[in-house]
Amino acid sequence: MPAASQGLALFACWAAQFFEPILLDERVEHRLSVSGEPHLYPLARLVDQHPAHAVVLADSHAARLFVFAGGQTVWRVIVPGQKVSRTSAGGWSQMRDQRHTENLQAGHARELVEALDRVVRAERIEHVVLAGDEVNIPLVKDPLSKDLAGKVIEILKLEIRTPEHDVMATAAEALRRHDARTDAEIVERVLDDYRAGGLAVAGPQETRDALTNGQVDELLLAATEGAVGAGITPDELVTKARQTDARIRFIEDPALLADVGGVAGSLRFRLD
Repeated sequence: MPAASQGLALFACWAAQFFEPILLDERVEHRLSVSGEPHLYPLARLVDQHPAHAVVLADSHAARLFVFAGGQTVWRVIVPGQKVSRTSAGGWSQMRDQRHTENLQAGHARELVEALDRVVRAERIEHVVLAGDEVNIPLVKDPLSKDLAGKVIEILKLEIRTPEHDVMATAAEALRRHDARTDAEIVERVLDDYRAGGLAVAGPQETRDALTNGQVDELLLAATEGAVGAGITPDELVTKARQTDARIRFIEDPALLADVGGVAGSLRFRLD
């Protein structure tokens, strides 16, 4: 196993002559599972805990653009800006130089936003973190499209020379804070829809049936690996979600889903 890898997932089936090793950048618990279905729960947890996200770290003259996923750097882009010369002239000359400086900075910000937009589209990024200082963050934030602005989860104060591993760790903390804020909102919305007879489902058996029918759009699952009720395991629900291309969101606070057996989901459609 390469030195950079921290873990390994191995899927094998003698009957199908199938052998697939997957190198991981995060440590996983040692375990062996023998079943007719692949044991996907640990991998789904890793994806949920370390989603792809973009970080923009900018000052007036340059910017660093990162995409982190799974505890590693996926993209690393340097967006250089044009160096701004300053003079000590006063009066109209000073005002003209100031406008020139502002125009250069605005052009740099637009170039950075264009690079961010390309990366976000290419990697299908849903979370963006902006970092810099109080002078340069507005220059980057203002040109953002409505779609990009909606993906910004937090704005951080960081120096442009911050080491890459510190940028990654700080962004990971921002993601955790974002998840804590949004978990409760998402669970409340889904359970409200369920109680109103809308496009939602709750409870182990009902959610498993909906997954089997391909109805579930996003599975909400309490982040515990024990049985969720009716002899149903989280691993079974995760496997069915992957088979039907349903999104999976682990809810870190088990109390949020305690009243419905630890599992719920939003639906794509209802069956009459």
